[in-house]
Amino acid sequence: MCAELALGKLGSSYDLIDLNVGNAILINAIADVTEKTIESIKYDYDIFGDLGDVIAQYHRSNSAFLSMNYMYNKLKELSKYCGKGANKQKSIIIKSLLQLCNNCEAKYLVRLISGKMKARVTEVSILEALVIVFKFDHENLQVAKKSVLSAYATCPNFEKIISSLFKFGAIQTQIECNLTPGIPVKLMMPQPLNEIEKLKNRYSLEEMNYLQYSCESYDKENNKILPYHEIASRKRKHEKSKFTCDSQIHICILAFDLLYFNCESLLNAPYRKRRDILKQCFKEVNGEFMFVASKDFKIKDENIDKLINEMLEDATRNGCEGLMIKMLDNDSSYTIAERSQKWLKIEKDYNNKESGSLDLVVIGAYRGTGYRCGVTP
Repeated sequence: MCAELALGKLGSSYDLIDLNVGNAILINAIADVTEKTIESIKYDYDIFGDLGDVIAQYHRSNSAFLSMNYMYNKLKELSKYCGKGANKQKSIIIKSLLQLCNNCEAKYLVRLISGKMKARVTEVSILEALVIVFKFDHENLQVAKKSVLSAYATCPNFEKIISSLFKFGAIQTQIECNLTPGIPVKLMMPQPLNEIEKLKNRYSLEEMNYLQYSCESYDKENNKILPYHEIASRKRKHEKSKFTCDSQIHICILAFDLLYFNCESLLNAPYRKRRDILKQCFKEVNGEFMFVASKDFKIKDENIDKLINEMLEDATRNGCEGLMIKMLDNDSSYTIAERSQKWLKIEKDYNNKESGSLDLVVIGAYRGTGYRCGVTP
C-alpha cells in the first residue's frame, strides 16, 4: 500500500483503481472545507496550476489523525461509486478526508486524488529501498537487487513482493514471485532496426522468424486489420456499449506467443517451442482469435532483402505498422522488461530510404490550464 501511494497510484500497475474524480468535484470539496468561494479557488488554481498547492494555502492545521489504512480504504470505497449520485458521494468522502488533514497532508491527498502526485519516485527506486530494508544479512546487496527487480518484472505486485521479502529474503523472492496466471508480466521490448541491410550484421546464420505487428481493431466484413489508431475511438470501459454487439470497433485477438502452459512457465523455452504449443492448443476463429501472419527464413537465404521488403510492404498495406523479426531457436527465450536483440522491429518510418522530413511552422498554441498553464501562444 505504501509503495503504491508513493507512486501516486492505488492498486497494482496492471489493476489500477480509477478514482475518476475531476477538478469540479475537488474544487467543490475544497470550497466546503475551507469556506472559500469557488471563484476564488478557480482564480488561485489558474495561478498555481495545482489544486494541492491551492488547498495548502487555505487549509488550517488540526489535531485530528488520518491513518494511511483509513485513507486507502476510503479511496477504494470512493472508486466504487458510479452513475447517478456518484459525484455527491465522492464529494462527501473527499471532504471527510480533508477535514482530518493538516496543510501538508491535504496538499498531497488532493494531488493523489487528481492523479498529479509529482512524487518523482520510480518503481525501481522503491524496489531498491525495499531490498535495503528487508534483505538478509548474508545476502549480497547487488545480487539481492537484481533478484528483486527480476521478481517484480515477472510479478509486478508490490504486496506479493513485500510479503515474500519479509518471509524469505531478497534472493528467494525471485523464486517465490514467479509467473502467475492473471498477473501480466512486464513486456519484452524489441530493438528498432532502421536499415534492413544491418540485419546480417546483427546475427549469424541463425534461423529467424518475422511477424507482422499485431493490431487489435479488425474489420470483420472485409477481413482486414484496421490501423492501430482506430482502437482509440472505441468506447471507454465504463460505457455499456463496449460489452454489447453494437460497438463500432470490433476487437480481434492476434496471438503470437505463449508464456505459460499447463502450470509451467515457458519463459525460458525457445520461441519455436512456445509458438508450436500455441498453435497446437488453440484454434483460429476468423475475426475473433487469429495467429499473426508469419514466415520463417534464414539470414543466408538468397534475396533476403527483397523478401523482407515485400513483407514490410504487405504488412503496411494491410494496416499493420511493420514487422517483428525474432530468433527461433538459440537464445530465443522471453526476456522480461528488457530491450533485447532477440527481437527486432522494423517499420516503414525506420527505413532511411522510406523516411523523410518536414519543415513546419508553429502558427498557434493554447495557453493551457492547471499544470499546463504558462504556455505562451
